[in-house]
Amino acid sequence: MTANSAAGQVTLDWNAVSGANSYTVYWDNDPDVNYSSTAITSVSKDYYIHTGLDNGTTYFYKVAGVNSAGTGTLSIEANGSTPLPAPNNLSAITGFNQIALDWDNVTGSTSYTVYWDNSSGSTRSDTAITSISTDYYTHTSLDNNTTYYYKVAAINSSGIGTLSSEAVSYTHLRAHETRGN
Repeated sequence: MTANSAAGQVTLDWNAVSGANSYTVYWDNDPDVNYSSTAITSVSKDYYIHTGLDNGTTYFYKVAGVNSAGTGTLSIEANGSTPLPAPNNLSAITGFNQIALDWDNVTGSTSYTVYWDNSSGSTRSDTAITSISTDYYTHTSLDNNTTYYYKVAAINSSGIGTLSSEAVSYTHLRAHETRGN
């Protein structure tokens, strides 16, 4: 049995059981799922999409074939972790050699990772600034007259959440002050 996660859902897939008329999927938020765990009955295919789930949560599953003789043996356990949602309202405000980033807090996050690059389309393969414990960060020691692109993801024990929308900022040279006589 396999479990693949996405926002708000886990897709389960298993090998068909010869003689099974249907399947029962057992699930829980803790490992060691058994027959007394929450049951989803009358599943007619050898896969199931469990929807309406909380993001940032790990779900554990086992499945059993069912026929007129009863419910069969439970499968091996699989688990899937739904990602945390993307942080909203990412902003990037330019300063001298730095950019101040700010975003909305994501409930359930334990930290954040900021991904940045000098070209649009930031992904998880870009440079990462990890273990940020607040919903803001100042990226310092930057080159002036340079464009920076950012995305941020919330982190918890289930893993890295969904990437935010992209924010962009351009660093400028500090204006020189002039004084009259």
